Amino acid sequence: MAPPRLRAVSQAHPQQVLWLHYEHMVAHPTRCIRQLAGFLELEVSEAAVGRIAAAVQMEEAKRRYLSHEGMGMMLKRGECGVWAEEKYFSEKDHASFEVRLEIAGHL
Repeated sequence: MAPPRLRAVSQAHPQQVLWLHYEHMVAHPTRCIRQLAGFLELEVSEAAVGRIAAAVQMEEAKRRYLSHEGMGMMLKRGECGVWAEEKYFSEKDHASFEVRLEIAGHL
């Protein structure tokens, strides 16, 4: 869950911030792809949505990235909640991000 201040930014600036949860993208990829396309004001056919959804599935992404030297390191387990378990973003990281938003005038 996002810190309340970050959530407030996305609500205050819905034209500039699209808030997507990884868990939603995993559970409902086509819905999220349509949402992203709408946010970017792009027209995307249902066939394209289907191709994108297939391409971003973890096993397909791994196959594609691993074929490029060094790119496989970008992909982790592809499971929900791993970022919290492995502490990819610390409280300090969140605080730093909020400071940057304040400097930009969004908080």
